[in-house]
Amino acid sequence: MNDLIHELSSDDPERVEVASRALDESMQHQGRLLPQAVDAVPLLVGAAARARCERAFLVTWIGMLADPQHSYGDDLPAVQAALRSHAAPLVALVDDGDEQVRAAALYLAVQADAVPVARLAAMWADARDPELRVALLFTLALAPEIVRGALGDERGDVRLAAALALQRAGLALPDDLGADIVDEDIALPYQWRAQAEPVVELLLNAPPALQERLLRESPELWAMEELFRRDRGARFRLVPLLGPLLADPKTREDALEVLRTSGQAAGRYRAELADLAPDHPAAAETLARLDGRPGNGAPAVVPQEPVGELRAIATDPRRHPRERLDAARALWSATGETEIPVAVAGEWLENRALAPDAMDLARLADARQLTGAIEGWLGFDGLPGVAAARALAAFGTPAERLLPGLLRCVAGGSDRPAFEAVELIAELDDASVAPVLLELAGRERALVTAGRDGDIAWHDDELRERLRAAAAHIDRRRGV
Repeated sequence: MNDLIHELSSDDPERVEVASRALDESMQHQGRLLPQAVDAVPLLVGAAARARCERAFLVTWIGMLADPQHSYGDDLPAVQAALRSHAAPLVALVDDGDEQVRAAALYLAVQADAVPVARLAAMWADARDPELRVALLFTLALAPEIVRGALGDERGDVRLAAALALQRAGLALPDDLGADIVDEDIALPYQWRAQAEPVVELLLNAPPALQERLLRESPELWAMEELFRRDRGARFRLVPLLGPLLADPKTREDALEVLRTSGQAAGRYRAELADLAPDHPAAAETLARLDGRPGNGAPAVVPQEPVGELRAIATDPRRHPRERLDAARALWSATGETEIPVAVAGEWLENRALAPDAMDLARLADARQLTGAIEGWLGFDGLPGVAAARALAAFGTPAERLLPGLLRCVAGGSDRPAFEAVELIAELDDASVAPVLLELAGRERALVTAGRDGDIAWHDDELRERLRAAAAHIDRRRGV
């Protein structure tokens, strides 16, 4: 690591890029911080302070390690604490002669809780670079009147940053906010983005009346589709805006594609869909889904192999891991023997992609000796988290230890883990969780936000039905 950190001080941008990419891969995986990131922070700060090129990039990158919008995991608090303790040399770059470096330093200062509040208004008066002006607005420490004034800036990115800065500070947007802010071509620096595209974030958090006016005056279908993905209430509020677009042959096809992503809210246009279905596949598909959702597919068929062959496959390290897991499961199913299935399951419990199958095999083989490794996945908001809870439930773990993680899986954004989590919650039959399931089912914001675009809203509607059914099942069992 020390050699790579030394490379960050090179005057060759390509060497800096290669070193920073290698360091980044050693400190995090898809945003999940690794323990070594904590010790790296002071070294990275020193290297960035000495850097001769790519300085703005390096400062921004270090700030993103501590930003919960871009990083997560058990080590995030320690990384944030390390940055707060060592950030001073980079916060000082708010006085740098390069305005992009100053913008990066402001971003890092926000993550380190070290914003030079007293300087901001003066910096705003002198700032010319749009990236610096955006950074100043997002510090949230400028006087509100300055931020509101920036809503009239000539640049769209500055206007959008001002609107988002007001929202993030908990301040109201003006009712006459210009609809030209709803523009797919307006971009903001990546570090300042939240979980949604900036325009979508603005619309998600706008009052319904303002949300509707902006999209009526600027009918950006991509933004409407993103809202349908993320906010169930918005689907029903905004789907009427598609009416004029469906009636216009020039916009009809695009409007139908958006309507296809709206879930049950598309029922408002059932008659129109029936008329259009013969000539428009998107209309036919939406109508079909309104009349009954397609199934989730047939279960995989495990080929029947002689027991000896199954043992050979399961124990052959040259075989693909999934092939070995399938063979070990088939071996258990055919013979009930556990030694080989338990050994194979134990090999793959630390692999995120294979862990769900490995834990399922461990559950079937009653491999309680693997409980410690399985507990490491408990609370993970994906299929490994559900598989861990199911295995631990089979091993006798009390429901109260499993429910918090399962509820995170329900709200984690993906349909399959959510469906499986609801199924297990119903099986656990804990009376305390029924009100929580009903509260989740009634949320405006979407619970399912990931997957194939055309399926997301439908899966979100289905998840709510499953939540209500699970709550009713628990209440019935408890005689409520």
